[in-house]
Order: sequence, then C-alpha cells, then structure tokens
Amino acid sequence: MTVKTALPVLDSLAHTRYRADIDGLRAVAVLSVVAYHAFPAWIRGGFVGVDVFFVISGFLISTILLCSLDGGAFKFRDFYTRRIVRIFPALMTVLIFCFALGWFTLYADEYKLLGKHMAGGAGFISNFIYWQEAGYFDKSTDLKPLLHLWSLGIEEQFYIVWPLALYLVLKIRKRRGSLFSLILLLASVSFVYNLVNIRTDTTAMFYSPLSRAWELMLGSILSYLALYRQTAPANAGHHPGVGFAAMIWQIARHYGASLRNILSFSGILLILLAVFALDKTDPFPGALALLPAVGAALLICAGGNAWFNRHILSNRVLVWFGLISFPLYLWHWPLLSFARIFENGEPRLEMRMALVVTSVLLAWLTYVFIEKPIRYGPFKKQKAVVLFCLILLAGGAGYSCYRQDGFGSRAFFKINQDHFETPETLNSLDGLFQKDCSFQAAAASKTYRFICSKDSRANPRFALIGDSKARALYPSLVRNSTGNRWMIIEGFPVVTDSEIYRGVWLFQKGGAEALIDWLGGMDEIEVVVITLSVRNLFALSDWAMLSMEELPKSPNYRIAYDGLNKGIQRIMALNKKVVLTIDNPTLPDPRVCVQRKSVIPYFSSLFGKTQNPACTIDFAQNNRLLEQYQLLIANLKAENPSLVVYDPTPLLCDMDQKECSYRKNGHLLYSYSNHVSSFAGSLMAKELIPIVDHMVR
Repeated sequence: MTVKTALPVLDSLAHTRYRADIDGLRAVAVLSVVAYHAFPAWIRGGFVGVDVFFVISGFLISTILLCSLDGGAFKFRDFYTRRIVRIFPALMTVLIFCFALGWFTLYADEYKLLGKHMAGGAGFISNFIYWQEAGYFDKSTDLKPLLHLWSLGIEEQFYIVWPLALYLVLKIRKRRGSLFSLILLLASVSFVYNLVNIRTDTTAMFYSPLSRAWELMLGSILSYLALYRQTAPANAGHHPGVGFAAMIWQIARHYGASLRNILSFSGILLILLAVFALDKTDPFPGALALLPAVGAALLICAGGNAWFNRHILSNRVLVWFGLISFPLYLWHWPLLSFARIFENGEPRLEMRMALVVTSVLLAWLTYVFIEKPIRYGPFKKQKAVVLFCLILLAGGAGYSCYRQDGFGSRAFFKINQDHFETPETLNSLDGLFQKDCSFQAAAASKTYRFICSKDSRANPRFALIGDSKARALYPSLVRNSTGNRWMIIEGFPVVTDSEIYRGVWLFQKGGAEALIDWLGGMDEIEVVVITLSVRNLFALSDWAMLSMEELPKSPNYRIAYDGLNKGIQRIMALNKKVVLTIDNPTLPDPRVCVQRKSVIPYFSSLFGKTQNPACTIDFAQNNRLLEQYQLLIANLKAENPSLVVYDPTPLLCDMDQKECSYRKNGHLLYSYSNHVSSFAGSLMAKELIPIVDHMVR
C-alpha cells in the first residue's frame, strides 16, 4: 500500500473531529500535576500527569502529521507555524513574568540561575540543563521557578525530530507498514533503554528524551491504528504491523461498546493507581511509567463514545480545565516555586490553596486574552515570525542575565544587607590564586587528572586536600597566610579501598592512591590537611538506625574507617604530617534563614514572616547527631596518635548560649548550602594556620 492511497473514513478514535474527552483527559493530567506540586503529602504520585500529557501529545501530533502526509498536503512551514502560535504565546507570558518578578525579588546567584533556565526554556533544552545540574551542588528543585519546562523541552524535541522521520520514511519506503515498523522499533528501543538504566541513573532516565520517547510513541501507535484500521483487514498479509492493526480492528468491531467501556474504566483506574500509589522515591519512569502511559492510551483508544469518556471526561468542568491546561501547567509551578523562595520553605496551606486558585485565574486570562486571539485569529504566519523573534529575545535576555551574574547591581540589593557567597565569589582571591597547576597522576595503570590551585606568591609548604568543604575553606587560608604557602587539590577524598557511591561522598580507590603517590613526589609539602564532608555519610538511614555498639561492625562504617585510616597512614609514611578537620555543623543554606526583602513592599510584608527553625540547632542536639561521626574520629585518632584533629565547632557555635546558628556577630557563617563563608573560614584559618606552622618548626 503506497502513501497515495486515499485516507479511509475515520471513526471516533481518530482526530479528524474534536474530541471533548481528550480535553477532559488533559484536565486529569494537569490537575494531577498541580495537586502534586501544591499538596505533595496528599497527592504523592501526581507527577505522572506529565506522562499522560506525553501520550496525548504523541497521539494528536502523529494524527495531524499522518493525515497531512497521507493526503499530500504536509508542509514543514505550516506545521511549525501551528506549533509556534499554539505554544509560544503562553510560554512568552510566563517567561516575562518570571524574569520581571525575579528582578525585584531574587538574589544575584538565584537570578543568574533563573536567567540560565529562561534561556534553556526559550530554546526548549530545559531537560538537558536540569539533567546536567542534578548533583551535589544542585539547588533544591522546589526553588527553580522554570523547572517544569523540562517536559516542554522533551515535547518540542519530539516535534522537531518526528515530522522529519515520518516524512523521510513515507517518502523513501512509500509503505505504511514500514512506518508502523519504525514506530514500534523506536518505542521498543526507548522503553528497553529506560528499563535497563533506571536503577543506575534515575536522573538521566527522568530527563532524557530517549527514555521518554516510548510514551510519545505509544500515542503514535494509537494514531496509526486509528487512521488505518479500517483498511487493515484487506492488507493483513503484507506486514505484521498491519496484521496487528487488523486483529485490533476485528476485536473492536465484534465487541463494540462493551470493549470501549472496559478500556476506558481500565485506563482511568491505572492512572488513579499511579497518582495515589506512587511517590517521588520510586524509581521513575522505569516500568512504573506504564501505569499512567497505558492508562492514557486505553482512555484514548476507548473513544469518545465510551461511557466514562462521554459522561465524565466530556463534562463541561473537565473540558474547561482541559482547554486551559497548557497555560495552567505553565503558571502554577512558578507561583508555587517563588512562594517557597519567599517563605524560606513550604508555604502555608492556605497560601498554597490561594496560589492554585490564582494560577487557574491566570491560566484562564492567558487562554482568553492571549492564546486564543493569536492562535485562532488571522495572519498566523506573520504572528509566528513575530513570536519566534520574541522567544529569541527572551532567550537572549535570560542568557545575558546568566552571563552578567544575575545583574548584581539591581536596586533590589541596596536594601539587602546580607552578602551571600557562591563558589565563584568565595574563591575570588584578587590574583592570589594560581589556577593552572592541574596535573596527572597514575595508579593501577590508570591515569587521573587533578584540578588544583595554589598561592601564587611562593611554592607551597602545606596541602589542603578533600572535597567542596576544602574548596570553601581554602581562600581564607590563603588570605590569612604570609609565609605559610598553601595549595589545594580537590575532587578526590582520601579513601583507598572502595569504588562505591554513598550519599554525597565518592570513594575513588585509584584516584586517592594516585593523589597520595603524587604527594610523595612533592618534597616541599610538609603538612597535609584533610577536609571532607564525612559527617554527611552518617545521615544515611542504614547508618543512623545503628546503635553505637553495632556501628563499628557495619560494612559502610568499615569502608569509611578503613579507607580514611589507610589513606592517612600512607600520607604519614611519606614523612608528611596530617591534620584532619572535623566537619562544620550542618545547617540550611543561609538564604532560607534570612528574611527576604524586596523593593516591592507587598512581598516583604507577605512572605518570610517566620524564622526557619532549622537555622538554629541546640548544641546538645548537634552532639547527639554527631555521635557516630565522633566515634569514627576518635577511632582514627586512637589508631594514629600523631594525627592532629582540628575541631572548629567552638568557633562556629555559641558556647555561652549552647547553640549553633547560621550567624555570628552579625556575619553569616555559611555561604552556599552548609559550606563555610569567608567570615567563618577566616575564623578557622586564624586557628588552623598556627597549628600547622607549629608542626613544622
């Protein structure tokens, strides 16, 4: 069968006429997502609404494309013109809102990140950006107002690739069976890729278009069966895909209404099961994504005449929410995310309810006064050109904000007294850094590359090694040093026995050994200071549940202890002295502790009225949380009597008030996350420098 064959007469499953039940299904999807974001304790699996959207998009877009291609009327220009006037108006509105609100309310690093995400959203690559950002230094996803654009990025990437793929297959092969083979192949490869990798890299599977394509392809399969199932019986012998369509057609014709009702009720049950049974701790998408995806497919396949589709999904309320589903999806998350930023945590229940109502109102206004006039009015091609230029300008504005470090000279900062440091500003040493001292070292026939920095004034005598905690402390050591010359090697903790990933600490056996071997050749290095976020390991549930008697026998404890112990002993064997720095108290990022101020009086009075209780911790409670960590340190010290242990806790806590807080003497003690600030680092440096200086006299 060639593509020139006339398109068959279609029934209710096809997209040749409007289906109210699909708008109702859109409403189910968007309301699930909104409810999950606003009330995550109640609707734990509402995030699966995005998967329902993917199936709907795959079905509708594939139907439009196949109808156009089969009739010989497809033009890439017309297709993308319709996509632009459909998507860009609401997207532009929300991007401009976020950019404007951020100008008056966000700190420089927050606004810089927003600019980056705005550029990614305008370029429809948000999923790749968030995928890249996920990790140790990643800001909480709740504090990213444009996070939800990751799904739009995946859909737009589908819209770019899929029309070209269909066009080429139908033009070259000229057989619909080849097209069905392509759809099945892509869906199968994507699903298997998702299943194979979900346990090892959940983040990648969540954001990758390769692991999500099968959901869109599932909609494409429905589209194919809808369009060609009436002619399939006559051509079942030509291709197994056509034979499958013939089988579906025969079953549907025989059972009729009963089958449609079974399909629709089964579909909504699968979606509801996913919404209420899943939560964010489940490995998702993985096989669990079959619940919402297959559920959506069954509801679409049932057609508009199925009882549930006709009476429930097609009712006016759900259809109305379906019509505003796209702007509602765009509006709800920025409002909730900005509220979390302003409130220094989860907003009050009544505020979240008010924000949901506000997002519905804004979605309706956007649909009526912006989306509909542009989408359905005249001059679509001219509008598409203007919208395309505007989205480029929006992306350019976001990128400029990112490149200009969040426009730190904005008037907003004139009324904010606190200076929040970032890894970049913290490490600005006005020429005291020499950053080009990268080197390579080998261990076990493998070469490792290390990034280091050193005091440019002279060759180093002291080496600071460790992770990001070392990076935060190092600038203060350089600023407060004169004859004591420092260098830092970061990226690999000193652990020599394991290659497993636990929490935030990466144990790299070969890398640690290579680093120690390299230090052995640095005769001028006399003291090695180890600064690591070891205590974070003890927040893991499988450690925290152990008693003090059981802990030393646990495999995870032995890994940490043996690795550190052997690493320390290997460094000492190189005739170098070792100092182990006890980790600082773990407190929230200082931004969630300081009441946010704004040049907009309304925001200053509405948000951030209460102090975050996590920003101050009782000293006794802090010690209780550290019991297991302190046991590790005590055992290391007992095993290595010449090991010097430096504890900054008395500096960073108020010993008179018996509490540890984020501020001391009017200064912030922490910079980004729970890394020490310049002020706290200087306090530590003024104690640590005399200690290491005395060790080499």
